[in-house]
Amino acid sequence: MKLLDENFRNIDRKWIAIEKYKDIKKINKALKLELDDALTLAYVYIDSEKGISFRILGNIFHEDDSLHVSDNYLTNDYVLNGDLIKKISFQLVNDETKKVIDNLDIIEKDIDSKYYNKASILEARGLAILDQFRHELFPDDLELYFESNKKSELIWGRTQVYSSDKNILACKLLSDSNINKDYKKDAFVFVKIVKDKKDIDIVIDKLADVKSH
Repeated sequence: MKLLDENFRNIDRKWIAIEKYKDIKKINKALKLELDDALTLAYVYIDSEKGISFRILGNIFHEDDSLHVSDNYLTNDYVLNGDLIKKISFQLVNDETKKVIDNLDIIEKDIDSKYYNKASILEARGLAILDQFRHELFPDDLELYFESNKKSELIWGRTQVYSSDKNILACKLLSDSNINKDYKKDAFVFVKIVKDKKDIDIVIDKLADVKSH
């Protein structure tokens, strides 16, 4: 399979195996590594700033009737993201195989502590209603509709705060608005989901002070 063959939730925080040497060569070139032409292990996770990412754990090797990866790859962050990961073929590693590879829990705990500690962003990732507006490589980035001064535009915003209880969704703009100079890159905005019988939009409502929520 390839990255865009699956909904991002199906591969988020999953172990994958990369088998094709042409893909391993791409990883070697991008990260200046020296992986062998052998099964290569990686962990898929989402960095809100850098998008869907593959943490490369190196080749899997047999030793003492168990499977290992090099300690060098456990203690260094070799991370691949951007357009290149769309081209790499991989398979999900099943639970039985995961059990016999040493030290995978070290990586999982490390990544959880760094990238999965904001409950509201994680909750927003679970909203399937937003999927059609998400960037294919950056699941927290949403294409927002903005109307101002009798003009309209689409502008990308990155999810910052979500509360289903308070019905709040706030994003940080990723570029300046072309139609209202007050809506600049890095400004925080409240957005709302607007539905009618035929369509749905994510609409910028107003500027937001996220810190107060």
